[in-house]
Amino acid sequence: MRLFVPRPLRLGWSWPDLEVGRKLFRLAPIIYLAISLPTTLFLSTFIPPFQAPDETNHFRRAVQLLRGQIIGQVHSPVEAGGALPKNVMRVAEAFDFMIGHSDVKVRPKITVDTRKIPWDWRAREFQIFANTVVYPPIGYIPAVFGLWVGRSLGFGILDSFYLGRYCSAIASVLLAGFAIYMARWGRSIFFVLLSLPMTLYLFASLTQDALLISMTAVAVSFYSRAAGEGRDVYDYECYLSALLLGCVWAARPPYVFLCPILLSLRSLRSVSLSPSRRLLKKILPLAIALGIGGAW
Repeated sequence: MRLFVPRPLRLGWSWPDLEVGRKLFRLAPIIYLAISLPTTLFLSTFIPPFQAPDETNHFRRAVQLLRGQIIGQVHSPVEAGGALPKNVMRVAEAFDFMIGHSDVKVRPKITVDTRKIPWDWRAREFQIFANTVVYPPIGYIPAVFGLWVGRSLGFGILDSFYLGRYCSAIASVLLAGFAIYMARWGRSIFFVLLSLPMTLYLFASLTQDALLISMTAVAVSFYSRAAGEGRDVYDYECYLSALLLGCVWAARPPYVFLCPILLSLRSLRSVSLSPSRRLLKKILPLAIALGIGGAW
C-alpha cells in the first residue's frame, strides 16, 4: 500500500519576491513620507485645538520662547511659568469644555470668535505651566517658528497655533523619514514604530514630544546603518548622536538610559592611538551627551 506523503511546504521567497522586497526596502523613506506627511497635516487640521495631551501648557511654553524667555520664572515650589499675553489663556480656555469628553464636538461659533482674538503683548499676566516650563527650547523650535510666522503675518492666536502645529508636524515627519533613510539593520522596525497611530498623533500636535521622537530615531539610525554595513560608527555619526541624545534626555530625563548606546559598536581596533587616547575617544561622545543634559 502506497502512503501519500505531502510535499514539504515551500518556505521563503522566490526571486521575484526578493526583488520586490529590495525595492520596498529602498523606497521605504519615500513611502513613509508619502503616507505620514498628508496624514499628520490632516490630523493637525482636524484635531480640535488644545485637545492633545498637555497641549495647552506646551503652547504656553512655545509662546514664552517666542518672547525670548528661555528660562522660566519660579514663584513657589509648585508654581512656575512666565508672563504671557492674557489673550493666550482666552483662546485656550475657549476649548476647555471638550477636555475629557470625547462625545463633545467643536462649536463653530466658538472657533469663529476665537479666531478674532489677536496677539496683545501689552496686557500680560503670570501663567502657571510648571510641567512644561522646565523643558529646553530644542523641541519647540518648529512650533515657535510657526507662531512667529503667524504673528508676523498678522494672524490671530488661533491661526498662529495651527501654523505652529503644521511646522512641528512637517519637521517631525521629515526628520523621521531621514531616520528611515539612514537605517539599514531594522529599517522595517523604524518604519513601523514611526508610523504608529500614537506617533503620528503626537507629530500632529503642538508638543515637544514630536521632535524628540524623531531626534531619537535619527540618533539610533546611525548605529543601525553601521551595524547593517558591518563597520564601526564614524566619528561624525557618533558625535551627532551624542548631541541629539543629549538634547533628548535634557527634555526627558528617563531617556538618559539611551546614552550608553554611544559606547557600543566602537571597537576602534584599527585606530593607531595609544590605549589612553583610544579610551578617551570612545567615552567622549557619552560625556558630551551627559554634559548637555546635565548642564540644562
